[in-house]
Amino acid sequence: MDMDHFKEVNDVYGHVMGDNVLKMLGGFLKEQFREQDVIGRIGGDEFVILLCNIGSRENMERRIKKLHEKLREIRMEGMGEHTFTFSAGIAFAPQDGDNFMELYQKADFALYQVKRSGRDGYRIYK
Repeated sequence: MDMDHFKEVNDVYGHVMGDNVLKMLGGFLKEQFREQDVIGRIGGDEFVILLCNIGSRENMERRIKKLHEKLREIRMEGMGEHTFTFSAGIAFAPQDGDNFMELYQKADFALYQVKRSGRDGYRIYK
């Protein structure tokens, strides 16, 4: 997943605010997931989240929709009414791959489909 229009945050509010936004997003993600889930920043405004035993695609879709709602509610001091959104690509094991790189590449492909179609959403790899 990555934050939509993050470059604009740096350009308008400065890099210090951009760093604070990334810290906020990291903390936000940590609060939203279980201890056994893996959350990591892989560069810039891009994060990867590895979830085990999520149950079903429907569970994942409910979860990602809830993340979108909660993130939109966050406001940061010094940014007025600026809202935050993200784009996400999702891949499932074992049908989409059985190792990290296969899953990452397919989730990344789905992510860029979301970004090309307007951002602020998610796509499951097909």
